[in-house]
Amino acid sequence: MTNENLENLYDIDLLVNKVRPHIQVKKGLLYKAIQIIVGEEESQTPEQTQKICDYFGIKPNTDSSEDIKDVLKIWSKLLDKSLKKGVNMDWFISKISELINQVSFLNIEWIIFVIACILVAVFFGKKYDLQAGKNQITATKINPARPAELCLVVPASIANAVKDSQLLSKDHLITLIDQASYFLCTDFNTADSIQEQLNMASDENIQPDSRREVYIRIHINNGGNMIDQKMPYYLKTNLPENVQGSVKKLVCLKNLSGLENFNHI
Repeated sequence: MTNENLENLYDIDLLVNKVRPHIQVKKGLLYKAIQIIVGEEESQTPEQTQKICDYFGIKPNTDSSEDIKDVLKIWSKLLDKSLKKGVNMDWFISKISELINQVSFLNIEWIIFVIACILVAVFFGKKYDLQAGKNQITATKINPARPAELCLVVPASIANAVKDSQLLSKDHLITLIDQASYFLCTDFNTADSIQEQLNMASDENIQPDSRREVYIRIHINNGGNMIDQKMPYYLKTNLPENVQGSVKKLVCLKNLSGLENFNHI
């Protein structure tokens, strides 16, 4: 997660529009808030939500008072760990204050939503170091110039418009990411290793009316910031400017076996 992406997570207008219809939820508000923020509010299998809630010990059906107690425990642990590691939390605390001060309908439910946003940022940013001074988050070992392999599983009706070796524009890549039920962005060797585990129907043509899922592997130059992103939103916002993705593999899947290492929507 880059500094730009973390800032996007705190986009007040975007967040308000997403959460306002759910602000009256009384049970499981913190869980629901995280589900909305990561884009899984309609999902029957909210895997990212569950990973975050398991990580912080958040339960799906607690009332607001229990949510607040959970949040205080989590916040206490975060501060304790940060102080022991010598991490300056001034930036983080100021960001919370900024979020709260910018909303006019402040109440306990909204505070829970704000905290949910912070927890999502912490979860996806836990491999990075919070830096003091200039509101920076510096990623470790990220090189934007690195090439990336974007691996998607999309319906045949969508993949039918893609051709092997085709160069894909940024808009086309965004459309494919939006339509993907499984996705992964990684380096060349890892993509090769994971691809070998897929049950591919190499001799089968992609038909627009087929119910098959189709595996598409796309090579992206300078796609280093996309590698290991766990949410479609961050794949899209980290696409390089003037990107042209090159289709390296386009094949029907016999079934969904071998997709355990993919992110699932």
